[in-house]
Amino acid sequence: MSFSVKKKKEPRFAEIFKTFSETEIEEFKEFVSLPVFSKGRNYSEFLDKTGKFYSGNVTSENQVNERTHWNRLSELTVLAEKFLILKNLDKNKFSADMLLLDELRERNISNFGIQKFNSFFKDASAKPASIVKANELYGICSSIFAQDFITEKADLTYSQFDMRFVQFITGILVFRIREFYLIMAKEANQNPFRNEIINMQDFEIILPYIKNHLNEYYPLVSFYFYLYKSLVNINDTYNYHVARNILLNELNNVSKEVRSDLLNYIIDYNIYRLNSENNTSSRELFYFIDLKIREKILECDIRNDSQNFRFITIVMNALALKKISWAERFVKKFGKLLPVSGRDYGISLAGAYIAYYKNDFQTCKKIVDRMKSLNAYGYIDSAKLNMRVSFELGKFEESFDIKRRLEEFLRVRKNITEQYFITAKEFCTLFNLLLKLRGFPSKENLFKLEHELSKGSLSGKMWIMRKMKEIKVI
Repeated sequence: MSFSVKKKKEPRFAEIFKTFSETEIEEFKEFVSLPVFSKGRNYSEFLDKTGKFYSGNVTSENQVNERTHWNRLSELTVLAEKFLILKNLDKNKFSADMLLLDELRERNISNFGIQKFNSFFKDASAKPASIVKANELYGICSSIFAQDFITEKADLTYSQFDMRFVQFITGILVFRIREFYLIMAKEANQNPFRNEIINMQDFEIILPYIKNHLNEYYPLVSFYFYLYKSLVNINDTYNYHVARNILLNELNNVSKEVRSDLLNYIIDYNIYRLNSENNTSSRELFYFIDLKIREKILECDIRNDSQNFRFITIVMNALALKKISWAERFVKKFGKLLPVSGRDYGISLAGAYIAYYKNDFQTCKKIVDRMKSLNAYGYIDSAKLNMRVSFELGKFEESFDIKRRLEEFLRVRKNITEQYFITAKEFCTLFNLLLKLRGFPSKENLFKLEHELSKGSLSGKMWIMRKMKEIKVI
């Protein structure tokens, strides 16, 4: 019986093999040829033929015995998994170190184990303070404590406790900060239990203890604490400024990855306040984005911005501050770094906003009319911009039709946050009243629009107010 390899039913090995680079393919071939892994079997010919087929280099069918074929694929899958584990250990020194310590403990190799412990602990201690470092130090201490041959246990006991303490305090603060941002976006609900966990901690005692006993972690933990406090009461900016000053003055020597995360927490705080039409937060947001650019740590954010949310927010914020040239330079430099799936859309939408703020309404209109939305968020953003630019061009009926389609879209909304939904609905309501006032400039219609504008921070409020003042009421 013969078996035809068909691409429609790819085994697990094919999924793994397709991810290999040319260099990794050669490394894997060498790997499976080693006697300790091959167990005397020669995979070279089979791997050459099957591997070429799965990588798309040949199209002809490879006729082999069905059972033999699947047996070889099963064996290669196991070997590919082992190969990936070794590749990962090459990249992750800490994981490799921990596996070695565990193996030394199992074999009761005491002298060499202690030497390795000291070496690993020294290397981890030399890293900048971060929760990752605390995790590594605690992991090393935990591993070595499982061994009976440790003699000087007292100092290690305190070290282990301190690392676990930093892990717990920092971990719960970071978790709550992230959860707060989800709650603000209406993507999560308050959790009284987690609130109570933090309330049980006496930070008036904890922070001085960390400062006196774990001084290198004090700036990091205190930053998280004061940022958390600023989120508890978003209108009280005192704690925000304390966290801000710690970040700018005491956390300059952390790793780039940690620095980028810390700046993003501050950026997300200001984005949330910006949604409340807070001009101060607009300037703060610009400052910290510009800081990430100057420190060359923004690229990763843009590369991972699959929804274009951060990219478009940055552009719109710069334009609101009338930094048009800066926005143009930003799009030119970072637009090409967006994920391929949404790159053209992100660049086009940013270009449309720039044209709009340059009062080049014709160009803006041409761009938004030919754009295809990336997702629900993109549809809402481009529709709101199209409504405004159509109004500016005097195309009032068209702007009304765009508004109506957006309202219909919102009725069956999918995959958008509650906050996005509310702001879009608010803008449609204001825009509808503006169109009524423009068509019938009566005092009654003016009063209705002014009344709606008085309801706090509404989406698009400033633009609506400007257009309202341009209309002469009869």
